[in-house]
Amino acid sequence: MAIRLHDTALHWKLLLNPQIALPEAYMFGTLTIEKGTLDDFLLLLANNNQEFRNFFMSNLQTRLRYGLRKLWQDNSPDKARHNVHPASERIARTGAAK
Repeated sequence: MAIRLHDTALHWKLLLNPQIALPEAYMFGTLTIEKGTLDDFLLLLANNNQEFRNFFMSNLQTRLRYGLRKLWQDNSPDKARHNVHPASERIARTGAAK
């Protein structure tokens, strides 16, 4: 099994968020499988999944992601009102488009 990373920024992306960065890199072509097949690569990942979960960066990244989710997804009523288009307000008030 051999893979090639074609983008130097991918190293950091894989370290910080491998669950997203790995499939994206494969789809965008910045990660290619040089020896072996996609099935071989997926099997390798599946077999090492538990080891990855024990890796301290994985635990830290997971805790940070869930801990900071409130800040990232903050959609207070004031922010929500700011994002509403005037036509949407009219439809919501009247129940129909005019």
